[in-house]
Amino acid sequence: MKKLFSTLLVLSLFLSANAHALKIKIKRIECGYGKYKIAKSWNFNSTESKKRYFNLFFIISPDDSYAKLYQLVNPYQLDISVYNLTKNLDKISFTPNNGLYGIEYEIERKSGKMTSRYNDKSVYTCNKIDDNFDPKFFLQRFITKNLQIKKMNNKF
Repeated sequence: MKKLFSTLLVLSLFLSANAHALKIKIKRIECGYGKYKIAKSWNFNSTESKKRYFNLFFIISPDDSYAKLYQLVNPYQLDISVYNLTKNLDKISFTPNNGLYGIEYEIERKSGKMTSRYNDKSVYTCNKIDDNFDPKFFLQRFITKNLQIKKMNNKF
């Protein structure tokens, strides 16, 4: 009986330590790619903003089960997608909510590097988003500005 109890105790401690190790430390993640070929129709108010508008912004749920991705589709449209999360000690994987295409993004936990299955050569660098930064507001403000400029420049 003592052996059974000690075995259960060790097993439960191991499982709880493993579950704690899998917990995602940073829930607000911004991933940037680096160099982008920018269309002339994109209007930027600063070099810093120019770099950030192409970034991917992940907001992870408190229970680590899903994440929302905020990204621009073009200068006039914001896309907010929901991804299911799987994680192990080495990686955090993002699978589209519909699950049809498998893992779309993977972040290496140690380095913060993210890869996309759609582009083998692209490696994103991920960092923590400031607590007071709202990616939706940031991107919507950019879209609003671009729409105003586009409407002003349209001939018809």
